[in-house]
Order: sequence, then C-alpha cells, then structure tokens
Amino acid sequence: MAKTLTAKQRVTKKKALLKAFEEYGTISHACEEADIGRTTVYAWIKKSPKFAKKVEDARKVVGESLEKEAITRAKDGSDILLIFLLKGIYPGKYRDTAKVEVSGPDGGPIITKIERVIINKKVEDV
Repeated sequence: MAKTLTAKQRVTKKKALLKAFEEYGTISHACEEADIGRTTVYAWIKKSPKFAKKVEDARKVVGESLEKEAITRAKDGSDILLIFLLKGIYPGKYRDTAKVEVSGPDGGPIITKIERVIINKKVEDV
C-alpha cells in the first residue's frame, strides 16, 4: 500500500524529482533517484498544471544540455551529428523531403476535361 505524503513531503519529493530529471533526463531514472513511483509523478503532472510546467521546463534543460553536447561532438568530427543539427537549425535548407507543386501553363490552374461516353449494346436473346 502506498504511503500518503504530507504536503511538505510532497513538495520535497517534487523538488528532488525535478532535480534528478534535469540530471538523468528521464522520468524513470528521476523516479528511482527521488524514490517516487512513476504513476505518482504522472498523477501529479495530470493534477497540477504548475508542476506539469516545471517538468516541461526541466525537459527543456535536458534537451538544451544534450544539444550542447551534440554540437561539441559534431564540431569534433561527427558528420552524422552535424547533419542532424543542420537539419534541425535550417530545416528549409537541409530537409530530406522535397515539395512538388503541379500547375498548368505559366503557373496557372490545371484544366481538365471529362468526357462521358455511352455505348449502347443490344442484348440479343439466347
């Protein structure tokens, strides 16, 4: 049976979780470090928009930390990381997809013509 936390204990646990999340980068690892169940954390996120915002802010800190490390590694010679970073920073220039637009003469609309052909067949008695 889960132990009920006092308001003060809950605040302490939430702070420990956020600190661990910024350090480890996943909710699972942060829960282990802060000794909190994952379902409890997700319940807190669902119930409290303020806490959910703090978790999202911590996620951004993790993302920026990883991005900083990726930039360092890309500069040190990782072509793959360099490619991904360029795609992220300049998606219009380095994206993998191409945009194809189809138009009529001089960029105008495409004019289509639909013809209906009716063929009358005589059905003969067999």
